[in-house]
Amino acid sequence: MPAWLTSILVAIATTLATQLLVGPRLEARNRRIQAAHQIRDKFLDNLLLVMTAGEQVRVLDLPGSAASPAQHMRAVLGSEKKRWLGNLDDATQVLVDIAPQLALTYPGIRLPARMARQYGSSFNANPSLGSTAIEYAVAVRLVWLSNLPLARRLELVTALSGTIKEILYARPSRRAFRFVSNLAEVNHLIAEAIESVAKSDSVAGEDGD
Repeated sequence: MPAWLTSILVAIATTLATQLLVGPRLEARNRRIQAAHQIRDKFLDNLLLVMTAGEQVRVLDLPGSAASPAQHMRAVLGSEKKRWLGNLDDATQVLVDIAPQLALTYPGIRLPARMARQYGSSFNANPSLGSTAIEYAVAVRLVWLSNLPLARRLELVTALSGTIKEILYARPSRRAFRFVSNLAEVNHLIAEAIESVAKSDSVAGEDGD
């Protein structure tokens, strides 16, 4: 067999083997990467919605922000406030629903054991980005469903969302530089939020008795 024909057959065989063996794996990998980005984008969209809707309602409720509005404007502002609060409720629900999927897209990013003992949360002795995202989503949802005053709920959910955003969506270089301090801050806020919810429930129980 001529050498040139052998070369052509080898090239054809190599191409076919690559398409049959490597091609499906690359396609599957690309689908997983795309799905991970879609989950992260969806989580970020709802996280930002919590932040913006919370700030909108807080500004609307500031003393003097709508001083002595006309009856029509009071009705309009009341309707807008109700809409924003509905959006915020929907966003916290989506966050807690998809947080486990988001956690799978951050499989191995966690604190070293020595730092984990110092900065870990009361719920997770060795926190990772994924577990922290789940704790954040649960805390935000619990706060929103709690008996806390609206102003306090808005304060907690916007503070939590701003801090977790710096952890999950910061540039890798910025995340590495501030990861420990941001993780410590978000764990502190999560603990504060859970404690506030527990206190509000106990007070509500005493009032009911």
